Amino acid sequence: MPASLPPQMKKLPPAPKSKETLTSPMGDKEQQEAIEHLDEVQNDVDLMKNTTWFLIWMIEEGEEEEEEEEEDEGKED
Repeated sequence: MPASLPPQMKKLPPAPKSKETLTSPMGDKEQQEAIEHLDEVQNDVDLMKNTTWFLIWMIEEGEEEEEEEEEDEGKED
């Protein structure tokens, strides 16, 4: 094994496994409130994504229908 590895190949030291690093700095109540808040925010983001997707789909459907109508009108002439 080469004596000098590139930076991306060097091994990181193991993380300390003391009780202090395994516990949350927040209390249980604060942690639960934070998780609930994150869930609410994620629900809002999901709703915006779904609404955006639906609006794009509706616009594209309308454009396709207009193109089909224009094609049909062109065939009638």
